[in-house]
Amino acid sequence: MTLSFPSYRNSFHPAWLLLLVPPMVGFLINDTNDTSLLDFALILRVILAAGLALPVLWLRLDEVSGRTQRLLKELRMQMPGCLVAMLLPGLLGWANGGEVTEWMIGIYGLGCLLLGASAFGSEFDQRTLPGLLTQPLSRSVIFVEKMGVLTVLFLGATFNLWLTLNTAPDFGFDSEKSFLATLIPLFALCSGPLYSLLSRSTLAGVIFAVSIPMVLYAAVLLGLEVVFRLGHAEVGMTPALVLRMTFWGIPIYLVVTCVAGWLVFAGLQVKEAGAGGRASSGM
Repeated sequence: MTLSFPSYRNSFHPAWLLLLVPPMVGFLINDTNDTSLLDFALILRVILAAGLALPVLWLRLDEVSGRTQRLLKELRMQMPGCLVAMLLPGLLGWANGGEVTEWMIGIYGLGCLLLGASAFGSEFDQRTLPGLLTQPLSRSVIFVEKMGVLTVLFLGATFNLWLTLNTAPDFGFDSEKSFLATLIPLFALCSGPLYSLLSRSTLAGVIFAVSIPMVLYAAVLLGLEVVFRLGHAEVGMTPALVLRMTFWGIPIYLVVTCVAGWLVFAGLQVKEAGAGGRASSGM
């Protein structure tokens, strides 16, 4: 009698268990004089990490439906971005000081951008997109499943960052940083898939998701400044007008990029190309 694992055993990777390390080590290095609020936050972080890692391990050892296998595959493909967004800020959370707050938010943001771009970019990188598109499933089902997994991982990473920073006064996690930590995953969720589909690369998707909003913001601001000065030469753009433009521009940008991502994915076609008939994806 031989013991064999299911054919989809590679959907689980031991690196998922690393998510449990930062909060559990936090219990060991936590000063006994700390408040119970910090202990409660550590418990929540352990529950959050276990809620992400242990179900994937459990599902590996049991027969699951085709949809669950697809979701497990999505988790495997997006594991690097999730580890960057959750594991590294958690490790920096061991340092009790405000000087690492910007580093934690920056690494968290990088992980979120990597998550958003890898949803479709990894399909190009691993040459699995033709198999994805030829499944007997509608494009809308595939797109919703990918975006659903992304949303769950973004919520988990954001909540983990909030627990790491907001319960430690020395980190100085104010409302401005809280808003930034909320805005980054929204940009990654809406624009990351679009730019990775257009560039056919995870890395390029990350770069475009960072650079294009900055270029658009500077171009619109410069254009409005020129138009405003042509009509009112004595004054320029006011801070209130810039704030209003940002307030309306961000939701419009997010909606446009999200819809455009779906339209690009819905229009993808599989074609044969390359030497030996190697399959590749084209639009």
